[in-house]
Amino acid sequence: MLFAIDGDAGLPADEANALREAIVERAREQVANVVCVERKWMNLPAVVFDRMEAAHLAVSHLIELGHRRIAYVGARDDRLIGYRNTLLAHDLAFDEQYILDDRSSNTPEDGYRHARAFTRLCPKPTAVFACSDEVAIGLVGGLQEAGWRVPEDVALVSVDDIPFASYVRPRLTTVHVPTAEMGAYAVRMLHDWAAHPDQPPVSVVLPIQLMVRESCGASARMQEVERLQPSSSLVP
Repeated sequence: MLFAIDGDAGLPADEANALREAIVERAREQVANVVCVERKWMNLPAVVFDRMEAAHLAVSHLIELGHRRIAYVGARDDRLIGYRNTLLAHDLAFDEQYILDDRSSNTPEDGYRHARAFTRLCPKPTAVFACSDEVAIGLVGGLQEAGWRVPEDVALVSVDDIPFASYVRPRLTTVHVPTAEMGAYAVRMLHDWAAHPDQPPVSVVLPIQLMVRESCGASARMQEVERLQPSSSLVP
């Protein structure tokens, strides 16, 4: 079984991709049946989620909340494409200065480091899409140190829904990725491939869903709307 190979070891994009492909080829030489998880490589069978759709769900939610200047923090992959496409679909400009990435590997350290650059953006973004929960956790820490509040000063949505997402404060609004189901599917695919080696490789895309919590500010906004609405009463 082969899990996603992230990070770039500080190499240029083309060299990093060549290194990843070399690792994949080495795995295929050593292991008869290989199934990719989270990321598809070459013609190997894979169990993945749609990263572009994850970005679409996250950014669309921020737009529905009224945000128009939305930054992106994390590695440049299909999530960045989904972010850009969603902005354009809503007639919002794509601004390269709002893309914070320096060949990061989507770790809390990356998010923390990008927080300082984020606070210097002008015009100031009102929301940010972090391409992973780990990036989001580091970003929140860095922003809080700089005196920014989430979601009062900037709304935040991320991707993964790792266990810590519902325990950090604020609790992360994030796109749930079914990692447990991915592992189960991968094991099943390995079993089926070993039993039927002549069958062509098949890939599976599992569904994802948005988990609305605190970091996007949606719950606070709904409470404010309810507070401003006049209460109804029955007239005898």
